[in-house]
Amino acid sequence: RAALGRWPVYRVPGNHDLHPTPGLGLQLWRQTLGNGSAVGYRSLVRSGWRLLLLDFLDGQTSDTDGHGHVGEAQLRWLDRQLAESEALGEQVILVGHQLLVQPTDVHGHAASWYLPSEDSVDNAEAVLAVLRRYSHVRLSLHGHVHANSLTMQSGVAFVSSAAAAEFPMQWREVTVRPCELELRSRFLDLPTLRSKSAARDTRPGRNEAKRGGALDNLVTIRTCAAP
Repeated sequence: RAALGRWPVYRVPGNHDLHPTPGLGLQLWRQTLGNGSAVGYRSLVRSGWRLLLLDFLDGQTSDTDGHGHVGEAQLRWLDRQLAESEALGEQVILVGHQLLVQPTDVHGHAASWYLPSEDSVDNAEAVLAVLRRYSHVRLSLHGHVHANSLTMQSGVAFVSSAAAAEFPMQWREVTVRPCELELRSRFLDLPTLRSKSAARDTRPGRNEAKRGGALDNLVTIRTCAAP
């Protein structure tokens, strides 16, 4: 709080937020970080943009393999939010933990490190079916895989971000303007810890995947039609 001052903080649940005791699910997370809300998703409206903070642990009671899920009630809520924002002329950003689409590199090749059964929302196609009804969703932000990626699909930029807690020790800054989104990766100034973390992961090519390419680390997306 002292560091952030008046900047607001909004939290999105991930699979490690599920309680280790079977059956408790996100109960403790909602009490502690979710302001006691019965659901983990919400909508924020700011200057012509609508941010939809999604709960990809919807209905999950334990973390078996990391996958996510979106329940029927949240799917209906998402559809209503998109219809309402479209009617008001708002643009939309989605935020959720696991991935909705398979990451690709700048050449369109599928990421070799991606494991659909562990890294994705298990009913992602149902979510994407809702998104395809609309054309004003601009960006979908994700974590979970601890790797920088940028995948364009149906006019939406699906972006995953590296982790601050391990190599390359980055966080993602998103600047939102009326007709433009700028995504920039910021490094924590901890070179010794970053080197130690890189040395711990001996899987071939994994550190390079975490860091991502130039387009993954600084990209500008125009969101309005040219005059």
